[in-house]
Parts: sequence; structure tokens; C-alpha cells
Amino acid sequence: MEVHTSNSATDEVGLIYVAEGLHAGTPEAEETEILQVRRLPLREAVQWVLEGKITDAISVCGLLRVARDYAI
Repeated sequence: MEVHTSNSATDEVGLIYVAEGLHAGTPEAEETEILQVRRLPLREAVQWVLEGKITDAISVCGLLRVARDYAI
């Protein structure tokens, strides 16, 4: 899925993929990255989107698309 993150200010495009069959590795964050990882069931993540707990546009788009495609 391709999303335009801020089409009024930039031509930046975000690409969203569903990946399956993966296993965890060791994260290698860049020096300036501040990431918070939370693992939760997909249904709960979609609920967090609807409640406004997840507001990052790319995450919202991806989660709602997966919810639709997998009938969550």
C-alpha cells in the first residue's frame, strides 16, 4: 500500500507491507531514533487506532487496511 504522508507539503511516499513468517532479530536503531515497540493482538491495535491511542498516519493506514483485508 502506498500512502502520501503530507501531500500539501512534500512528495514523500510511505510504503506499507504485510510481512508473514518472520522472527525477531536484534534492533539496530540509528543514533537519533527514538522507538517504542509494543506487541499486542491485531484486534487490540485496531481498537487503539479507533480510540486515538495510535495516531501515526502510516500505522493507522496500515492497521485499518489489514483490518479490512482480514475482516477484523
